[in-house]
Amino acid sequence: PTPWMSLSEASRVLGVSQGALRQWADQGQVRSFRTPGGHRRIFRGDLEGFMRTHDMPIGHRLDSSHFRVLVAGPDEDLLGELIRELERLSDRVEWASARSGLAAGRLVSSFRPDLLVVDLDLPGIDGTELCRTLRQDPETEAMELVFLARPERGGVSAQLRAAGARAVLDRPPFGEPVRKLLTERLGRN
Repeated sequence: PTPWMSLSEASRVLGVSQGALRQWADQGQVRSFRTPGGHRRIFRGDLEGFMRTHDMPIGHRLDSSHFRVLVAGPDEDLLGELIRELERLSDRVEWASARSGLAAGRLVSSFRPDLLVVDLDLPGIDGTELCRTLRQDPETEAMELVFLARPERGGVSAQLRAAGARAVLDRPPFGEPVRKLLTERLGRN
């Protein structure tokens, strides 16, 4: 693992909200720095020191290099293809899947993924609104979003990217683009 953690990773380790961790960092209780893009990073050693000072159990959580991915979509075959890609990276990726918007929402809260992959064919999903909602919540603002769209929905890509999506991939086939995206992201982890 890298010597530093993102705000979302560190908050997951501590079991607190990103907002609470951000406040502690602002107060100087946890030392952090900002990337040129404005994202906070916390050194693992500093986080471990904070945990010791506050008698928090450290356990294995600081050493975890697993990247969490939630895949949401109604198409069982499509989910199966994505899950096969994730299983190839099982030594570095934890994943969960949802076949409804409601199930995906619950998993966003409990599983706390680093990456959310959403098939735009999921009933009731408005990708732009989903981006806005997740970006406005301190708990989910750092989550990366990738959408899967049918090629005939071409105009939606620019809207989703403007709203905060990392990528919009044509569905199907998309094995190689998903593999490339995951391996690139895991290289930064």
